Amino acid sequence: MDTISLNQFESVRVGGNENSKISIKTFIESKSLTFTKGSGFYELSKPETIQDTKEILVQRISDPGTLICGKSVRKVLGLEEGKNKKNKKKYEIDAEILKKFKIFVQSTSYNRNLIGGTTFLYKKVPGSVPRPVTPPSSDGPPAKRGRTVSPTRPVTISSSGPSSTPVSSGDASATVEIVFSFDTTGSMYPCLSTVRSVIRDTLSRLTTNIPSIRIGILAHGDYCDEGSNYLIKAANGDNPGKIDWRVEAGKLKEAGIRVYAVQALDQSRADFFYRELASVTLGFHLRLHQLSSVTDFLVAVCYHEGDNADAGGSQQNRLAQFEDELSTAGRMVNNLRGLFDQLRGRSTKTATSVTSASGLLPVSPSRFQVLVVDEDQSIKDFAQDRGLVFKVGRGFYQFTKPENVSDKKEIVLMDKTSGDFYTGWAAAREFSGIEAGKVGKQSPKDSDKYLVFIQSTSYNRKLIKGQKFLYEVDADR
Repeated sequence: MDTISLNQFESVRVGGNENSKISIKTFIESKSLTFTKGSGFYELSKPETIQDTKEILVQRISDPGTLICGKSVRKVLGLEEGKNKKNKKKYEIDAEILKKFKIFVQSTSYNRNLIGGTTFLYKKVPGSVPRPVTPPSSDGPPAKRGRTVSPTRPVTISSSGPSSTPVSSGDASATVEIVFSFDTTGSMYPCLSTVRSVIRDTLSRLTTNIPSIRIGILAHGDYCDEGSNYLIKAANGDNPGKIDWRVEAGKLKEAGIRVYAVQALDQSRADFFYRELASVTLGFHLRLHQLSSVTDFLVAVCYHEGDNADAGGSQQNRLAQFEDELSTAGRMVNNLRGLFDQLRGRSTKTATSVTSASGLLPVSPSRFQVLVVDEDQSIKDFAQDRGLVFKVGRGFYQFTKPENVSDKKEIVLMDKTSGDFYTGWAAAREFSGIEAGKVGKQSPKDSDKYLVFIQSTSYNRKLIKGQKFLYEVDADR
């Protein structure tokens, strides 16, 4: 799929509402933008027919940081040539498409009207200086370009996959500053994909509930991962280490920065690093088994910091309210329950209703990542679109319709309440209603307790929109 980063463009919001209009020429002049004809893209706000000669950029609502371009545009929008010969040289964009995507069309005229409330993109001019988006504070001299303002209450969250509770400042007006740093190497990439899909709503919620919060988001990974979706072979070759993390952790502590060290995928060899990083900085060592829960982790940590900053005020119950919200919505899986227990200083109790007598075998909580399918497509396309490193046999599709089930395929059950996984050749088949050795199609069994997943041995297996897909993580990546 042809894509480019949104970072290659300046993104400017058009003021006003849907009834207001302003020409591109007037808009550019009012914003003092550096602009050349043909480098601007207006956002479609209503159904429209577009000439095929114009460049079009498509932004998934679920992935705002990436723009789909080139020949991939027709495929993504379902407008492949040949489906409608009349429209071979045109794009006919209808209202349904606009519900799923933001579409930006190249404008070749300065007189094109922009609609209020939409976004205008224009290609960055090499060597130009980006416009400041925040005016300098009136409380003192403006900060010099390239300098970073020292944080008031800084917190860093490190995610790669019990320590002392920080002492609250008791200052209800203190600014809460948090930086999320994500490792996108190999198997950790789904974490960033998940954050991208919900980042706008998450940040909007946090800034509303914690007005003083300031948030930064970083993503780091290996160069060798870029453009690689299928693992052929792997070899060592990292550059010699030049940074001592212990020294750096000590500097963070001296600066008053604590780390919520989020250890993902249950890799025990990394226990010492994350435990010590949290301990040295008086932060927390947290475990994240399901990357799909990462946004709930982020919100919980922000509310914890916000409550600490407001100690003695009236907003100290945000974390407790969020916990109640997740429980009511049925999203309080065991991993999240452990997070809240730790942040609120409680002993952790894991909920499970499966006994050894059932024959079901518990699966490591980090063996699978639960991904939601957002469009009908093959496993191969699904993996490529998300930048996943994928091997045949490491994907499990949801069992929702009659089909033949081979005795060779593994069956995995996921508890709808706790989020825990179970397997076991005979027991898993019994609970899911799949008969061993049966010839012909078998129908899924209605269950209030489990979701059933079947191992796929084909890249071409079609996944259905709205269903879940278990992606088996390669722990060595």
